[in-house]
Amino acid sequence: KQLKENKIMESGTISFACQQLAINPSSAFFEKSQEMASNGKEESTADEIDPASSSRTPDCIDDESSSSIQSHHTNDITLPPTSQASLDHKMRILSNSKRISLWLIPPEPLMTTLSSIQSDIISNHPNDRHLPNFKPHVTLIGGVPISDVLTIGEISCQNPQRDIHEAAAEIVLRRLQLAFQSHGGITCNFINERGVFAARVPSDDGVGEDIVKWNQSCVSIMERNFSFMKAMQVADEALFSTKRTTCNNNEQSTLRHFKAPLFEPHFSFVYGNDEHLIPTSLECPPSFISTEMEVMWTHPSSSVHDVGKWETIGRVCLI
Repeated sequence: KQLKENKIMESGTISFACQQLAINPSSAFFEKSQEMASNGKEESTADEIDPASSSRTPDCIDDESSSSIQSHHTNDITLPPTSQASLDHKMRILSNSKRISLWLIPPEPLMTTLSSIQSDIISNHPNDRHLPNFKPHVTLIGGVPISDVLTIGEISCQNPQRDIHEAAAEIVLRRLQLAFQSHGGITCNFINERGVFAARVPSDDGVGEDIVKWNQSCVSIMERNFSFMKAMQVADEALFSTKRTTCNNNEQSTLRHFKAPLFEPHFSFVYGNDEHLIPTSLECPPSFISTEMEVMWTHPSSSVHDVGKWETIGRVCLI
């Protein structure tokens, strides 16, 4: 009986360790487990594996997780806490997860000016409209499910007791901070000839009057200049290069960066605006160079009422 229990414990530990992408394939532990499998041994005990190598935990496991794994050996047949079933469960949670966006932030004193314009437009609307306040920005990438940018290996390296979305957000933020380290400011130039307007989408029945898109209801179009397009490429590579889906797919990239119905980079003065209340004197923002980016939770995003639920994940310095 003791022999059988040891076998279950040992095979569970080997299976768990081999799931970790950070494991060293040349380690004695890994080699021994392969040798045992190839020899077709029917029974084994913990004494058959070198204790020094069998006690190793993958490099990506933190101290708390390592302690949890070690204490696991005191249980008779309980599998490690981050087993394959646990990883699958985490990925299922992420598959319906929150969405992230990358915002280019205007510098001061322009930020204060744009915030003031936003407040003035909101105040001109009836109180029952409840338009939200938000930080003025230009979106670099918008509304991407965080599960689209993470691998199961990255998730497996996290403390199993930690909130999965918090851990995922930290991974994404670190990745972007590294990618944009000393990148330099990103130039945002606006097409003055297009002015400020509300973008429309066809009505649901395709017969009635076109509907104003709530998150493109008071916009200025931005140029696709070299500085902005280069930043798009860096962001794509930082976020999507670890996934099997190519980040160079033009259609996918367009949908990530340029949302319908405009399909253009733009600046939004307000969300949920009544197009008839756009001030006639309102002009495009002046050109600016953004030196910082914010990574945001922008989920849910089905209506203007969801904007107040958005949260900042962290800041990325560009200079």
